[in-house]
Amino acid sequence: MIEVLGIVASIIGIAGAIWALMRYLLRHRLRKEESYREVLAMVDEHYAKWKKGPYESRGGSLISREKFDKVNRFRDRLRKLDEEKLAFLLRCAIQNGMSGEWGDWLILNKANINTLPTLTRALKGEAGWRPIWRSAYILEKTCGRNMDSILEKLSREERSNATIASTIDVIVEQGTKKYLRGLSMSGSPDMKKKAEMVLQEIECFSAQTNQYAEHVRRQGATAVSKPEHLGPTCEPGAGS
Repeated sequence: MIEVLGIVASIIGIAGAIWALMRYLLRHRLRKEESYREVLAMVDEHYAKWKKGPYESRGGSLISREKFDKVNRFRDRLRKLDEEKLAFLLRCAIQNGMSGEWGDWLILNKANINTLPTLTRALKGEAGWRPIWRSAYILEKTCGRNMDSILEKLSREERSNATIASTIDVIVEQGTKKYLRGLSMSGSPDMKKKAEMVLQEIECFSAQTNQYAEHVRRQGATAVSKPEHLGPTCEPGAGS
């Protein structure tokens, strides 16, 4: 009888432990779902601001580094968002640099027709130099140092933007990495530090950048044979 009671007690103990574990897992899942909903609401709020105005550095349209850490936790789930929002999240990742994990966001946007216009928009320089250099490097790797395919898509206002014009000149005449290496050796202390940081990021995310550029070039080749294709439109084989 004592043995039976011992067995029953053990079973009850095991059942209690299993129930406690199930409750913990359920609470964890509910908290995670709540966090995901909060992230979706945050993305919607910032995206709406970003769509409204031409100035990226005003009104808090871009998601800050601290908040973007939360976004990164749900990157795999957020791939289901519409393409414009995915391009916006790439823009935020490029703004936040290494902590934005922009190489991984670039891969998520590799078939997104909104990516190149979003990268070009970053060249305006309204939100700092480092986002300009990151975007310039991606554009150069994707379209080569012949920027004709990018220039064709710029609006009149963008073509007259001095920062965009000077950045494209850098791409065409030197290449982004060569320019940054020079800046890291001869620029002001602040610019040296920024250039060195972006050069480190470029090395870190080189595999993702190459994968993105190769995909866009393949899509460009498909567009030549299939005129109805609506993918990114850099010249095929133009990467540097």
